[in-house]
Amino acid sequence: MSISVINKDRLTTNSAKGFAILAVIIIHLLTIATQQQFSTFPQNLVLISIDQVMRFCVPVFIFISGFGLSLSYQKKEFGTKSFIKKRSLKTLPLYFLWSAYYIVLSIFIKPWWNVLNSSSVFQLILNGRADYHLYFVPIILKLYLIFILLKKLPQKLFKPLLALAILTQLAFYSYFTIKLSLVSDQIQYANILTWLGYFMLGMWLASKKKFLSKKTSIFLIILGLLLSIFEAMQVANINNDTIQAMRFTKLPIFIYSIGIIGFFLTTSSKLIKNKYITWLGINSYLIYLAHPLIIHLFKFDLSLVPVTPTILSFIVLIFLSIFIQKKC
Repeated sequence: MSISVINKDRLTTNSAKGFAILAVIIIHLLTIATQQQFSTFPQNLVLISIDQVMRFCVPVFIFISGFGLSLSYQKKEFGTKSFIKKRSLKTLPLYFLWSAYYIVLSIFIKPWWNVLNSSSVFQLILNGRADYHLYFVPIILKLYLIFILLKKLPQKLFKPLLALAILTQLAFYSYFTIKLSLVSDQIQYANILTWLGYFMLGMWLASKKKFLSKKTSIFLIILGLLLSIFEAMQVANINNDTIQAMRFTKLPIFIYSIGIIGFFLTTSSKLIKNKYITWLGINSYLIYLAHPLIIHLFKFDLSLVPVTPTILSFIVLIFLSIFIQKKC
């Protein structure tokens, strides 16, 4: 396949999701490292570099959402009711189930932060705050609603709106950099405008035959990654705040992520189409919802945790989730 032709098959889409979910897991595994390890050279350079390499994950997930949705409706009629029903059944049952599970764990496991101290159950689920990674699901649901609105707009308005979304996203990233210590990463991630440019870019590219060449993509990957690692080290050393230093909402990460997206869309190698990576992509939603529990347990004093009931309940929830997925 020519590198100027975007590879639109489902296998490549699932491969991108497979790599993205692996990156998510690695980012979360890095939270096991101590603050001292993130503060001591050269350990901090290694840890921060690994983290920054993996930061393509959420941009790619959001891009693929817009890309995949647009592809799926190129050859069939779009119906609002059927779209809402299908997306709701694929997303909400597992989201409600795992949100409730994490809330219950926060009550019965002492080292867990009690999320009910800050918000009601309704607010926790509405805002994706039952656990730290769940902000992503409300964002995706909002993007689904935006997809409906964009499908109803005249096609000629899409490109100006795409340009506006990307400019707004970049403006937000610049603002978050200037107000580094004032805007928490969770607040940054919860704002739909933080991600909309990636989503609309995916929608737009689904109907295009060309994007970036492989050489241009690799250049953007290298440039964005080097700038991001340098910026992260600077922030971590000056402010001693590794969370803000390594966040998704940075201009270098935007450059890096666009390069990664271009690379996936112009590559048809065996690595990209590896069956194990594809399997991860197909099951990425359940993996995303479930994996933090194991990581939490690694960070807790297990003498304070009812380990056997927790593991058994986790296994039961995995099987229940698989059953629900098959039914939905």
